Amino acid sequence: MDRSLDNLSLNSHNSLDSLRLDLHNGERSFNFNTDLLIAKRTEKENELEILAVSLYETKSEINKLVKKNNGASGKIHGHPFYNYDQTKFTIKKFSNFEKREAPGKKHNHRITLIRKKDLVIDQTVESYPIVMLPKEEAEHLQTVVFEYVRDNIVSPLFPDVRIPQVLAGELFISIEEAEVILSNVNNGVVKTENEIMTAEMLLMYYQWVDYLVQELAKRNRLQHLEVIACPRDLIAYEIIINESEIREIVSRGLIAGWIKISKTSKLTKRYDGFDTYMPDYASTFKQRIESISVAQHHYGVIREQTTKYLKRLGRAPISVQLDAIEAGLKSLKKQKRVNIVGEPGVGKTYIMSSTAFLDSLYSQKTMKLLVMSPDHLVESAWQRETEETLKEASYHHINSVTDIMKYEQQGLLQDEKPRVFILPQNSAKSGYATMPMVRWETHLLPIENQPNKYKSQKVFVCPHCGDIQKRRIKNTDTNPNATKFIYVPVPYDHYATERYNNRKCNTCQTILWGTTNKEAISYKEFASREAKESPFVYTSVGFFPRDLKALRRLIEDTRKKYDEKPTKTKKAQLSGLRAAELQMNGTTKEKKQVSPHKVPIADYIFKNLKNVFTHLIIDEVHEIQNSASARTQAAGKLIASVPKVITGTGTLMNGYAKSLFFTFFMLFPEKMKKAGFEIGDVEKFQVAFGVTEKRYRITSDKKRTTIAPKSKPGISPIIFPMFLQSTSVFITLDDLETALPAIETEVVEVEPSQELLKGKQELELAVAAATKGDVKLFKALMPLLYSYLDMPTIQREIKDEDGNLVHLTKVIANEDDRKIDALKSIVKKEVVQNQNRVIVYTYYTNDGINDYIKEKLEEEGYQVTVLNKNTEHSISCDGTLKKVPKNKREEYIKAEVKKGTEVLITNPELVKTGTNLVDFAPIVRYQMDYQVYTERQARGRTRRIGQTKKCTIYYLYYKQSFQEDITKLMATKIVASEAIEGKMDSRGLDAITNSRTPEEELAKKFFETMGLTQDKKPK
Repeated sequence: MDRSLDNLSLNSHNSLDSLRLDLHNGERSFNFNTDLLIAKRTEKENELEILAVSLYETKSEINKLVKKNNGASGKIHGHPFYNYDQTKFTIKKFSNFEKREAPGKKHNHRITLIRKKDLVIDQTVESYPIVMLPKEEAEHLQTVVFEYVRDNIVSPLFPDVRIPQVLAGELFISIEEAEVILSNVNNGVVKTENEIMTAEMLLMYYQWVDYLVQELAKRNRLQHLEVIACPRDLIAYEIIINESEIREIVSRGLIAGWIKISKTSKLTKRYDGFDTYMPDYASTFKQRIESISVAQHHYGVIREQTTKYLKRLGRAPISVQLDAIEAGLKSLKKQKRVNIVGEPGVGKTYIMSSTAFLDSLYSQKTMKLLVMSPDHLVESAWQRETEETLKEASYHHINSVTDIMKYEQQGLLQDEKPRVFILPQNSAKSGYATMPMVRWETHLLPIENQPNKYKSQKVFVCPHCGDIQKRRIKNTDTNPNATKFIYVPVPYDHYATERYNNRKCNTCQTILWGTTNKEAISYKEFASREAKESPFVYTSVGFFPRDLKALRRLIEDTRKKYDEKPTKTKKAQLSGLRAAELQMNGTTKEKKQVSPHKVPIADYIFKNLKNVFTHLIIDEVHEIQNSASARTQAAGKLIASVPKVITGTGTLMNGYAKSLFFTFFMLFPEKMKKAGFEIGDVEKFQVAFGVTEKRYRITSDKKRTTIAPKSKPGISPIIFPMFLQSTSVFITLDDLETALPAIETEVVEVEPSQELLKGKQELELAVAAATKGDVKLFKALMPLLYSYLDMPTIQREIKDEDGNLVHLTKVIANEDDRKIDALKSIVKKEVVQNQNRVIVYTYYTNDGINDYIKEKLEEEGYQVTVLNKNTEHSISCDGTLKKVPKNKREEYIKAEVKKGTEVLITNPELVKTGTNLVDFAPIVRYQMDYQVYTERQARGRTRRIGQTKKCTIYYLYYKQSFQEDITKLMATKIVASEAIEGKMDSRGLDAITNSRTPEEELAKKFFETMGLTQDKKPK
């Protein structure tokens, strides 16, 4: 049954010239022919809101109408009934409409505007889908309404068993069998068990349809729409859908027995849970998924041409890598984007580079590949991959705009040789510093609710068009006719830092930020930081106009907020503002943010080299999830400059739904917009797909006010079919057909000595007394709770918020260090007995733990290397000291292996991405952090292609301590992170819905152990 308005044919009684629509969009008037107009009554007398309309005119004229998103209003002329001569017709916002364009019949263009069907995942939000069908099909109205309701809610309704695919899923049979059964039942043949069950389910389905639609009608949730003009006779309704109300209607119907859920079941076996259920029904689910979705790539189905092109690679892929490459090629052809999600060790670099090269062969274009790489992987991964795999290509490093200009002059960007241009992340983002270019001026503004009266007020104005910069806020006016939102001038601190919502003028879209040294008039002034006085003062908390009165008002407002609810953030902000006041009044010397004369590489490519590079690879794409970071902004400009983009990551998300928002928006903006999201809707995305805590504050007069919601860990599985299924290729080590060694985990619990146990208990009491149930205070002391147990030989102190000393830890000699003894046993087993090299991961390294472990292991005769961050000296197994740059870490480790090192001690942060450590097999987690990214990446450094030895991960911790809490928590969080990528079990289902942060989890357990809750004293 085709109900698309695009397919409605013109009736003779509605000629194109019979109805004219006059509209005004706030700038000028327009006059259109129309043959389709559907509207609904508003609360205002003689006003109708247009929900669907067809406009006939030239394309340029229609574009002028819709180019501004202000909406429009007007009147109609020529309608045969003249009932609407005095009626005002309105269109609220053109962005709320789906636009369908087609050649016109009399005029040369036709555009049909139909209000969008909102995608509603937040179950507290109402949606308003529109149902339209020909009058001759009115008997189907109830069924159509029921299915529209189903499409707009998350809660399940009775399945539409009229559809063979649905019936097949319900009966666990093939689609072909379901088609036969439905045909038999519809023809009155009901003999077999499945036919009887189908007849019962069809009866129940229609009971659900009748009941739900009648209930909606009783509650006035079906609004009849006025079909003023249409090529054929239609009936139209707007359905007002509220998820909570639908659930209440269904619950009431089930309790009363008006509707039923089928008692028929094919399940005779009892299942304890998801883990035992899935193996039996995995194939059934596979058939069901394949019946309702079209796979872009089937495993093992490789095109002949792809197989031929493989001969031009330096090394052939293994089977699963080839499937990933083929899937990537198909995605690039269809949508010019693909995201490779692969565990460390599966060969992501190989897959991404090969996909780009083979795609260039398919496209018959010479590959000019731009790679945005983490700095430390430039040589160890991408240069090496080009040399080994892309044997026809040359590699080139880009560290400055000068390099690109040189390559341009040499013709390397236009010649016929495949080339790989490797761009370090930090080089891509580096450039000049910026400052606001807006003007802070006095203007006369109208006084609200006082006609013809004005007030003088300082405001920000655009230097180009002169318009006042405003923001939208909720209107507090209780007048029922008042608008929901109003626009007011942005506040004094609006341009403190550069953000996506203050970069451009609201009116003319001029960039409002410029180079810091734009006003320096000579090199001497630039070098000496003596540029002429700026209209803005640069402070530790950002830029502020040189206006002491306004700054002092901001200080007073911030002080009041701090007094009302003291937090460290507000305290730091207040301190920064007071320091800014001293700078502004001349008490202290002003800071000068001097910018280098340097153009960011990403900016240069965006402005000068669009579509010059054929492919862009962004490695470790999870590192560009912060929209405010220069790295993310640089990546966004590169994505906008290159036609085909390949991204790769070993860890897709960090537990929060919003961590995926900006990555999705940069790569698949149309998909995000179709789902109802705009570039600034990160919190809306979090609400839709994640967990958000709604928060309120009770004021002194006992009124409840809403405060900013708080994002929590957790993610809806619906994000997978909506955004990942069609955009990402997932590959795990388990997929590899090569015989990778097993990975095992071994928990080593250590009993603390009596002396250490006593020191631990004293510290826990001190932390409990200092935090008093405050999670933020507890977070600051978490490292102390962990690291004290490993280095009790160093005295630590706890201070209160005012800096007063409240506790000194107990100092314990290291003669009875049972944890180091456990480590020695592990190293002896692996090095001496199994002939393995061992990695020891530490985290809290500022107290000398690495040197301490090295000393203790060397006493046993082992060769030990310590890899420290690049600002500190690393220690070779031969005792020499050396600062190791990020991009030389893998090279340094390989050199240590040649020297004979047996144990490598390092922080997992230093080797979490791209580093190949197959020379080592076992990993000892001597200390644990609670970062999912780091843990998942770092534990994949040894078990990867090329490894031949069993990889064991030892988790070493003191029993019944904070160390044990972190270790067990991380096991759960890792399962949650893996679950969304397809590694699903019952723990994964629980974990992805867990809404507490790691800090909150640990704080909750600690406070419960200490018998402490908010505002209570410890036992």
